[in-house]
Amino acid sequence: MNTWGQVERRFRARLKVYRTRVKLSQEELASRAGLSRQYVQELEAGTSRSPSLQVLCALAHVLEVEVGDLVSLKAKERS
Repeated sequence: MNTWGQVERRFRARLKVYRTRVKLSQEELASRAGLSRQYVQELEAGTSRSPSLQVLCALAHVLEVEVGDLVSLKAKERS
């Protein structure tokens, strides 16, 4: 059974993978998604609250992935 903790860990890892794949710094991703750099840093580090659906959609849009790619334990990473 999947736990919320597993989803959060997978999200943090995928956020960084997808961000580096499109060659964006945390600051660039934050700016394009309408977020602060500190919040993106906290999301990747797992020190912030869980992101809202609105934040997930903004991040997915900038990273050119589906929201499910960021949060699903079953989603496959795109190359």
